[in-house]
Amino acid sequence: MTLVMYPCVTDHAPTILSINLRACREKAKTHRTKIDYVCVLNDLLHFDFSVIYSIDDANTAANFFINSISEIIKKHTNVIKLPRNKRILKPWITPGLLRCIRNRDNLHKKSRKDPKNHILKITFTRYRNFCNKLLRKLKQEYEKLEFEKAKYSPKATWDVIKRITYTEPKQPPPQDLLKIHPNPACCVDMVNQFFASIGQSLATKLKKDTPGVSTLLKGTLPSRSFQNSFGLLETDLEEVQQIIYNLRNSCAV
Repeated sequence: MTLVMYPCVTDHAPTILSINLRACREKAKTHRTKIDYVCVLNDLLHFDFSVIYSIDDANTAANFFINSISEIIKKHTNVIKLPRNKRILKPWITPGLLRCIRNRDNLHKKSRKDPKNHILKITFTRYRNFCNKLLRKLKQEYEKLEFEKAKYSPKATWDVIKRITYTEPKQPPPQDLLKIHPNPACCVDMVNQFFASIGQSLATKLKKDTPGVSTLLKGTLPSRSFQNSFGLLETDLEEVQQIIYNLRNSCAV
């Protein structure tokens, strides 16, 4: 959706507002893990846990116990690929509603193949309206529940708004900063050194580019200064008045 202004003084029509109304398609989960709990229980019943009592160190015994159970669970865990007709795209869509959507699409295909069948057309129209109404209702309930969960946190509320309106920017990780040196630890040290010395570097560059700055600051700065120091000046009356005048009248802060 685009809002264009047509001024009277020029033939140029500038764009005032542009909103992308196309919803982003979320990636559905193509695989899911399935655990065979019967086999896990059978292996646990036949596993010899008496070895743990012979271990003197409590941490070693706990690690052995956890690792043994984890290996048994991992042994009987399978990754299953979901077929396309069973992949859920939205978090508010249930398996029953997914079958309702598939049935609606099948009725739509049959209705298009046989447009003269009025009974099929009426059946599809009623089923489509019922399914779409149910989808909107579940979506509204899901979004309302998400806002209820985040109502005590402004940051979480804005995260919900961005997620619902698909305005959350997907920023790529700064991988380029880790490529300035073969060693990742050296890359981090170089980045930290840059930000730690940026103030001194800018001050030195300013003095070189503007010769009058050194003369101007010579009388205001003390003759003896430290590189890694900062000062806190006293708050005067004008500063307090300026802050008070800049406060908004419609809020408490």
